[in-house]
Amino acid sequence: LAEFDRHDIIYTMTQKTDHPSYGYQLKHGATSLTEAWDGPTVGKSQNHFMLGHIEEWFYKELGGLNYFYNHITESYTITVKPQPVGDIKWTKVEHQLPAGTVKIHWSRNDADDKFQLQVTVPVNCSALVHVPARSIDDVTESGHPLKQLNNGIAVHQFENGRAVVEVGSGQYRFECSV
Repeated sequence: LAEFDRHDIIYTMTQKTDHPSYGYQLKHGATSLTEAWDGPTVGKSQNHFMLGHIEEWFYKELGGLNYFYNHITESYTITVKPQPVGDIKWTKVEHQLPAGTVKIHWSRNDADDKFQLQVTVPVNCSALVHVPARSIDDVTESGHPLKQLNNGIAVHQFENGRAVVEVGSGQYRFECSV
């Protein structure tokens, strides 16, 4: 579903509380993924990762974190491509790489249509950041329009409702209207 950009369906699945669902497990007291979709009601293993694929969606799709290690340059290339979906207002994702901690925090405010994306890229890493926006002209980084920046941020293009920029190590705060 994620491959075909159907995050709406995945989100709907995460909101279900009837049987079988992750919500059913939570509703019946599970604090980790259980062995069976019946959750704690059937007496099987209460800590079983076979259904853990939803965690990948949380990090890679909802939070937007993906990375690749290049053996030639001995550095990481990080992709930041969050998928705001449903009524989720914010996410925070962190992952410890050998080079340092990657951090992504996005939030949206429906009242003023504002979307904010904070990204921390560790030393000796680069990132390709996909910022959901109405146009590339609408995106700012730390309050400055993207097209006026010359501080190592390379603006690549606007595609599929996202401004695509390349950044090096550091902390960034992108903001725009969505």
